[in-house]
Amino acid sequence: MLAALQQQRQYAQQGTPQQQATGRVYLATCPLVGWEPFADALGERFPSALHLHHFVVVEQLPLLSDISSSSSCHSSTAGGSSSAASSLVSAYDFLPWDPTSPLTAATLLSGGAVPGTTRCRELRGVPRQRCQARGLTQLPDPLAAAAAFQQQYEARYGRLQLLRNDCTHHSQRLIALLLGSGGSS
Repeated sequence: MLAALQQQRQYAQQGTPQQQATGRVYLATCPLVGWEPFADALGERFPSALHLHHFVVVEQLPLLSDISSSSSCHSSTAGGSSSAASSLVSAYDFLPWDPTSPLTAATLLSGGAVPGTTRCRELRGVPRQRCQARGLTQLPDPLAAAAAFQQQYEARYGRLQLLRNDCTHHSQRLIALLLGSGGSS
């Protein structure tokens, strides 16, 4: 799997300067899992500093939307109804196995590590708030590359520890893969 990711990165870096972008990459933030009810209740009064969870949003451009059958988050929707006129958008993140457990919170806040898991969610569109464009990717299939990264990441970095291997580190690594070492904007 790592070899496939490296091949896609090499292919993107060796492409011609006129090679078309295949996707847009964003970094987004939201409240920690379990804090959503507080954020919903407070609306705009919910402190932006408490949007601590980072995730990557990948928008595959319409050029490839109709051929991306293996990159869907949910196999039941893969390969089917997307038309070339619409883009596919998925979010990728890394969080504790049991993010709402008081034991998880206590372990993380005391400097310990807990089992982590990667997550992929299909979105109806790019989030309008707390979402910043990071660049354009030229990988042949950015959603498939992100899905492969997710599998490899969980196997390699399965323990989540604040300030050492958390959602921010995961997001930085995925963005680096998608944009390549130099990235494009």
